[in-house]
Amino acid sequence: MLHSNRVIDCKYQYDDIGSYIFKLQCVQQEYYLTRSEREVLTKHLAEMVATSGCRVLVDLGAGSGEKVIAALSAQRPSHAECMTFKYVPIDLNEQVLRDCIGAFRDAGLNNPIHAICGVYPDVLEATAKFAEPKLFASFGSSISNQDMPEIRSFLSSIRGACSADDRFLLGVDITEDPGKIARAYNDRNQVNRIHNLNVLNHVNRRHRANFETDNFTTVSEFNTRTWRLETHVVAKTRSKISCLDGRVEFEMTAGDRIRTEISQKFKEAEVIPMVEAAGFKHTASWTDKACHFLLAMFSPAEAAPHHELVPGWQHE
Repeated sequence: MLHSNRVIDCKYQYDDIGSYIFKLQCVQQEYYLTRSEREVLTKHLAEMVATSGCRVLVDLGAGSGEKVIAALSAQRPSHAECMTFKYVPIDLNEQVLRDCIGAFRDAGLNNPIHAICGVYPDVLEATAKFAEPKLFASFGSSISNQDMPEIRSFLSSIRGACSADDRFLLGVDITEDPGKIARAYNDRNQVNRIHNLNVLNHVNRRHRANFETDNFTTVSEFNTRTWRLETHVVAKTRSKISCLDGRVEFEMTAGDRIRTEISQKFKEAEVIPMVEAAGFKHTASWTDKACHFLLAMFSPAEAAPHHELVPGWQHE
């Protein structure tokens, strides 16, 4: 963070407190993503499972698992196949995974659960122990918290973990209204603001820093050039920031920014070529009625992946 383009990795949003705040953000009136994806999953999960032919659902970045729990609860008792597949939630927060397992049981769901705590790509190696065909699912547009080079690397790592019978299900935000997107991250209750200021508290604990959240505000803006939402914490006053017990120090003046969040949005026509460039073949897609959220399924392609830029993307 010593240079002018300061960035804090998005992973710092999800300590125990941050994960709880994000759950609150998901139910805000302006935050359409969760409702839109839940609509798709609730209506089509049984079809997705049948289309995939898989018996293991690997939930990449599972969080609380609420969307999967709600979708599974809506399927019973008419879709028995959804009640028996093995559920493998993956998250970097161990307590969140414990809560996810508890929520599954509280909902009366008896699917076998095998939670994996860790970060990519290491956690993908742990999924190899499941011999049955696996459906790797990236719900919640969680892929969007990465820059485009990181997204391509993530897709390649998923492809590398897939056997011929495995499938990949990707969820992305395809909303075309920049105003609607911006409002989702500028909610009237300021939950997203609190969520991003908590990033500074997390850095304080992890790296013995001295950020004072009262000295910062947040700005969330939609960048039409890169087609993504960007949130920065913005200094309100001059301050001297110290990390690692003073081994790293820098000064901030009023108006200086640190990027704490990105949320990449996608144009529907670009999603399939982007994923297929990583070595997949598109097999099926589902959207909500308003076409705000897309869930697209892919199988491993026989040909070797070719890593080319997708037309239409503008990169920083």
